[in-house]
Amino acid sequence: MVVEARITHLEQFGAFVDLGCGVISMIPIDRISVSRIRHPDHRFVCGMR
Repeated sequence: MVVEARITHLEQFGAFVDLGCGVISMIPIDRISVSRIRHPDHRFVCGMR
């Protein structure tokens, strides 16, 4: 399933996303990319959908 979300905050360990309707979730850094990255800002920026 694909769900549209907005990146709200980036931390060393993952990215926080707003799924809508007041639901906030965290994507762990190991789930962001198939290749190893040091920080989520290598793939995302705040406000990105």
